Amino acid sequence: NMFIDDLYNDQRILEAGVVPKSLLEASKNFLPECKGVKPKNGVWAHICGSDLVRDHHGTVYVLEDNLRVPSGVSYMLENR
Repeated sequence: NMFIDDLYNDQRILEAGVVPKSLLEASKNFLPECKGVKPKNGVWAHICGSDLVRDHHGTVYVLEDNLRVPSGVSYMLENR
């Protein structure tokens, strides 16, 4: 949620060069209409499943980000 909020508001991650601005501008999934939007409680995405790994230097990498449909989420929702 902090990442999405930054992309649609302060865009510090773009200014720091962590994410190239051209990548965001070329994305069909980025909605310029949402710039400046502040959703209730800062929740842009209610469910997200990300696979993270740490290499031998301690750097953390995202292997996969399942923001749209995290695998296994239906089991969690069904059990609620």
